[in-house]
Amino acid sequence: MTRHRALPSWLLLVLAALLASPRAFAAAPPPDLYAGQWGTPGSGPSQFNSPNGVAVDAAGFVYVTDYVNNVVQKFTPAGAFIRQWGGGGTASGQLNAPYGIAVDHTFKVYVVEYGNNRVSKFDSSGVFLGKWGSPGLGNGQFQNPTGVAVDDSANVYVTEPRRVQKFTYSGTFLVKWGGPGSGDGQFINANGIACFDGRIYVVDTGNNRVQRFSRTGAFELKWGVSGSGDGQFTQPAGCAADRAGTVYVTDTNNHRVERFNPNGVYLGQFGIAGSGDGQFSYPFGAAVHRANYEVYVADTFNYRVQRFVPNPVAGLGDGPALAARLVSARNPVRAATTLRYSLPRAGAARLDILDPAGRRVRTLESGTLGAGEHSTVWDLRDAAGAPVRPGAYFARLAGAGVLRSVKLVVVR
Repeated sequence: MTRHRALPSWLLLVLAALLASPRAFAAAPPPDLYAGQWGTPGSGPSQFNSPNGVAVDAAGFVYVTDYVNNVVQKFTPAGAFIRQWGGGGTASGQLNAPYGIAVDHTFKVYVVEYGNNRVSKFDSSGVFLGKWGSPGLGNGQFQNPTGVAVDDSANVYVTEPRRVQKFTYSGTFLVKWGGPGSGDGQFINANGIACFDGRIYVVDTGNNRVQRFSRTGAFELKWGVSGSGDGQFTQPAGCAADRAGTVYVTDTNNHRVERFNPNGVYLGQFGIAGSGDGQFSYPFGAAVHRANYEVYVADTFNYRVQRFVPNPVAGLGDGPALAARLVSARNPVRAATTLRYSLPRAGAARLDILDPAGRRVRTLESGTLGAGEHSTVWDLRDAAGAPVRPGAYFARLAGAGVLRSVKLVVVR
């Protein structure tokens, strides 16, 4: 006899909206941030039935959970399939409705299983390492967990509909907070979760808001109300934060991703309803590569993952990433130009040339750079050595605590 898995109540609301709304979406110009996609409907490699969670490790590899196919798939940063693991069941290493996913700094992968009420831990190749949790409301037990995040202090945070629980990397229970309701620190379907600079951001789906907490669960602030305007939400689901403190929230029923600074100030958005490049059909999970700020979104009902790069035109937050300098010696540029930039500290960084759609034209620098002043010459050629066409381009410096860009106009 076939057993049918119960879907989360908030997901049922999404499905109801999907069935009630027309599938003919409005056309839109190509988005500024779009950089690529992968995935088709199905159950094979690089195919999805319900991609929910997405995570990126320090090397740039992308991990995606499939809620219906009961697997995790691993991809290169550009979307080439590497491997998958899981399979429906309750045994160690099997997965039942995998939902949220996170990767720690040692490349260990944590998968929240909505159906098995547990967290399963793997290495980056999918080798099973351990698990914790059982059905219930006690400490270390779960009732339909959905989101998971890790911080830089070896802690794991797991969301359930009405609370957040905190664990060590090995699954030892530390603390919990929350409760049902709409008051400060309460939840109606807590979902996506992200960590930045000692703060925890939780998507409170049923209350159409994001709440921020300390690492011990002390409520700090909140933002968002129901709606479709700037900074508003309709059934938000996923959450991610980059190294500059920009918080990305998948506004699921508004078919977009919104960006905020660490204090909840609205910075911008991208995406509309549709199936074209950069468009969404009920996006759920999101993740950011912490070195180069590239954003990956689980575009759930388009059965794919989409990749985006930071918009050089849009504001990029109010954190320390904006303190560095990046200038061009010439602008407009006719033959070549020297790009001068400074880094506040040593670290891995890269200097790229992007076209107006955010696609990488050429990488000028990539590696570990020292603190202080640097300069690089761009000869107006692409990665293949061919001269670029006249028009607008952007130089983008990312890494070592920096995210900075400058517009360049090439003329001939």
